[in-house]
Amino acid sequence: MAESPHPDVLQILQIIEDNHCQEAAEQRQEEEQHRREEEDRRRQEDEQRESQLREEFQQLLATVAQQSRLTPQPAAASSTSTSPTPSLQPLPSGMLHPTNKKAVIHPQPLLQSDLTFPGYKAWRRQWKNYATFTDLPNLDLPKQHIELCMCLIPEVLHIL
Repeated sequence: MAESPHPDVLQILQIIEDNHCQEAAEQRQEEEQHRREEEDRRRQEDEQRESQLREEFQQLLATVAQQSRLTPQPAAASSTSTSPTPSLQPLPSGMLHPTNKKAVIHPQPLLQSDLTFPGYKAWRRQWKNYATFTDLPNLDLPKQHIELCMCLIPEVLHIL
């Protein structure tokens, strides 16, 4: 029969195993602390970036607001006039002026006869957007048909 290991050896092995488990737990705690610190650092960087973006956006808004204000026009007809007449500055295309109540509707691009399928799908998406924007589904069917025909080149109309 084999002799059982010496009790001191068992105690030493138990101590080594306990130390190993304790070291592993400490390492996990250190890693978790490192992860938390890294997450805090990233969160602070994100907040700084967001703050900077907000500041830039506010500057952009201020610039746009300044450009859209009424500006004095030099008086051409009367040199004695002390109050210049205000005029609106033009805004970039696609932007609404504060006095405008509606956006400008641009005509739908024409459907070409030599269009590829991906090209057709892109045209179809634009058509759906156009139809929604112009409230086309609420028009009478003949008016919807006319609107669609206006977006087709004669060759496509002939095919249809």
